[in-house]
Amino acid sequence: MVSDLNIWSVTKTQTLPLIVLALAVFAGASLAYPVGAGTAAADSCGTGGAVVVAGTLAPRNSAGVPTGGVTGIGSRYADKGYAVTYVDYPTSLWPLGPISYDDDVALGKAATERAIVDYQQRCPGKPVVVAGYSQGARVAGDVLSDVANGRHSGGVRREGLSGELHSDPRRDGRDGRSGVENSLIGVLPGTTMSGPRDGGFGTIPVLEVCVEGDGVCDVPDPLYDPIGAVDSLIGYFVKHGYYPSRMRTAPDAWDSATCHTQGTTDDCVVAQPSGTSIVADDARQRAGGDATPLDVAAAAVDDRVALDLAPGVTVGSLRPIVGGQPDSSSGNLSIGASVVVAGVVDVDVQRTWGTDNSLTVGVDLGIGMTDAPAVDDALIPDTRLLGGEITVPMVDSRKLLAAALNPTR
Repeated sequence: MVSDLNIWSVTKTQTLPLIVLALAVFAGASLAYPVGAGTAAADSCGTGGAVVVAGTLAPRNSAGVPTGGVTGIGSRYADKGYAVTYVDYPTSLWPLGPISYDDDVALGKAATERAIVDYQQRCPGKPVVVAGYSQGARVAGDVLSDVANGRHSGGVRREGLSGELHSDPRRDGRDGRSGVENSLIGVLPGTTMSGPRDGGFGTIPVLEVCVEGDGVCDVPDPLYDPIGAVDSLIGYFVKHGYYPSRMRTAPDAWDSATCHTQGTTDDCVVAQPSGTSIVADDARQRAGGDATPLDVAAAAVDDRVALDLAPGVTVGSLRPIVGGQPDSSSGNLSIGASVVVAGVVDVDVQRTWGTDNSLTVGVDLGIGMTDAPAVDDALIPDTRLLGGEITVPMVDSRKLLAAALNPTR
């Protein structure tokens, strides 16, 4: 439903986990904030408890607790008689704030565990739903997975727990698409792309909600579908704000939502056109309905074909052999290739070894594009309209044997 999207406004609760290390002093101070201040009264259990975790830079309520972007979830459960608690944690990302992504997630998990334990101790036997959006979904999902698999969980009891995660960056998706933390490898300190949750959610029932092509929860593996991966980055800006205005309604009732059951997890995907198509549609409307060059680019994205690579090889599978200090003792080497498809899609791939060990995939969309030398009087000049680039850290091949012998190093 393209008409429901405003591509020129970006919600402040978005998660873009590509930031760097933070200040531990502020992190320590944040742990002292009361959990759920200004929410349900301490002596009120209701029919159950709802612990709701907001996303990055969420606006705060009058009590200073982050609630922006997730009040629809809270209101829906309050209507069912649940006692609602909004989790208080920094929701901060450096340089937009003083806390790194990894540190902020750790603080959010600790605060969420405290909120659950507080309710379970006051109201034994009552059900508790743990819900989150964006970074808040990462936090809530990690807590649920820890509890389900017997990892440290701050004393949270498994009985009666359930989850509702909107735009989860660690979503274990389907058809080669999953959360950004599963599809990419972190390239900056303090922003670990953690991959799928070990053991998933076990026997805890969880509802995952994701808009197709949202660059947080639905990213194609860039090794197989580099164009789709770049389009998901566009999708982050035009789709990630889709959720908050709809959270008051149960997600399985959303228009165009298709849900599949995977174990005890219901994975609901809301069908949407590509991010490039949404941008092209907006440009066409601004042009009075006339076609624009972006329509050609959108058609190229929509008609793309994924690469046919060896089965089982994904960016995520490379994670165990990535890391360590650069090794340039064999000298530096760089090999690149560029392919233009139908004059509208240009895919550039560059692999470097040595001081900088990385694989870079860039995609440009436009018209009249060519990999031949530019011609001044070309009928359709080489025009680049939209582009993006993803860099994945790699290793020198000499490290592969050592990594295979000791994959956890």
